[in-house]
Amino acid sequence: MLDGTGWAAAEIVAFMLIATLVGLALGWILGRWVLRANIGREYESALEAARDQVSAARTQLADTQAELDKSQLEAEAGKARFAEVGGKLEEAEARGVDFESVEAQFADKEAEIARLHRELETKSELEADLEGKSSVLAEREAEIARLTADLESCQTEHTALSEDLERMRTDLAARAARVEALEADLIPTNAVPPAAGMVADVIDQEPGPAGIAQDETAAFRSPGGAPTKEEALARIPEIAERTAGSGSRADDDLKRVHGIGPKLERALKELGITSFRQIANFQSEDVAHVTAALGAFKGRIERDDWMTSAAEEHAKEYGEPAS
Repeated sequence: MLDGTGWAAAEIVAFMLIATLVGLALGWILGRWVLRANIGREYESALEAARDQVSAARTQLADTQAELDKSQLEAEAGKARFAEVGGKLEEAEARGVDFESVEAQFADKEAEIARLHRELETKSELEADLEGKSSVLAEREAEIARLTADLESCQTEHTALSEDLERMRTDLAARAARVEALEADLIPTNAVPPAAGMVADVIDQEPGPAGIAQDETAAFRSPGGAPTKEEALARIPEIAERTAGSGSRADDDLKRVHGIGPKLERALKELGITSFRQIANFQSEDVAHVTAALGAFKGRIERDDWMTSAAEEHAKEYGEPAS
């Protein structure tokens, strides 16, 4: 028989065995629970993935179905169009349409389109050429503008020179007038009027060979074959009549003739020379007699070329030649 200690030991051993069994039972239960929890989570993940795949497949199936429906609609529209074209062809054949003529027309249209394309290309080339020519034209216009500016500058300079020339001419005319006045002053104030048939001569008092001044008879001598004053005055009426022509004798402004001043004009008109025509028609012999009659103006008529100037003034005044 066991004593108290033995029973105590036995109870302890039994308790330990029971605790061990309980621990094993609890461990097995806990392990099963953990295993089941892990398995459940994996199952749920796999189930969720499967659900996503099923949803995607359904979406793809719906898209495919939509495309299939669209294709069916297009196919039906194509069939309808084909049927319509076939009906039109049958209708055209029934009306006796000449397809060869239609094809020829299409060919003509295509040829026309090709021609238009070529013309368009040509037009593009012409536009490019036009742009080039426009550039050249712009350069030419710039050159013209430069030349115009140069021309304006030259015109301004020409105007200034013309003004200077006009001033010089005015000054020269004034000087010529003064010379005319000085030369005209050489005519004696006691000149015999035309009624007496004479015009007084200005006698140049030149020293003779012996240093003695020439007397008044020198005016009536004819050195070198020139007419004497008396001969000249006798011929003046005939010269005035012949050179005047058949028309009436005009009373022109003889001062317009180059070289004739107011006093010389008065002396000529006293001789009966009153018109441009008369002076323009002077012959060399007439010039010699008029020079001798005037006396103090030897060589003046030829030097100033009265005949040419008088002819020009006559043409200006009357619009006809003097001869």
